[in-house]
Amino acid sequence: MVKLVSTKGQLWSIDFMVGSVLFVLMVIAFFNQISTDQAPPIISADLLREGIDVSGLFLTTGQPSDWNGSSLQLLGVTDGEYRISYSKWNSAATMNYSAVRSALRLQYNVFIFAEDNDGCQVMDLTPIGDGGTITQTCPVEVDITASNLVPVRRIGICNGSATKIIIYSWN
Repeated sequence: MVKLVSTKGQLWSIDFMVGSVLFVLMVIAFFNQISTDQAPPIISADLLREGIDVSGLFLTTGQPSDWNGSSLQLLGVTDGEYRISYSKWNSAATMNYSAVRSALRLQYNVFIFAEDNDGCQVMDLTPIGDGGTITQTCPVEVDITASNLVPVRRIGICNGSATKIIIYSWN
């Protein structure tokens, strides 16, 4: 009498082992992806916080409120009511970048410029900062080479109309 050996149990155990190995590999890949994705948001949060802080300082009168290049302690370019002072803005644009960084109390790099309602650069307001260039003025296109770049937009008044102040912050 010939007895047949069933292989159903062996196939089930092979399927189970392959499935278990795939499951473990997917869990490892998932946690590896999570651990590598968490570093940039921390940097971005710091950059965003600094961009917001800079935009707040930038849209004040500065200290003293009638500052010039030699008396500047804290950089601000408005008259106190969010109206941009051309003379303060352009004085800041002609300052040495290290003096701007010091007057804004910066940890990271910044590039600041103004846009009108049509998305075009306000030509009377020279961009402030180092490391960025405006490659097209209407609509504005900016060239900045950075691994972590955070934009912050604020509204000021320039020549009686709303003007977007764009602050790019990066490390």
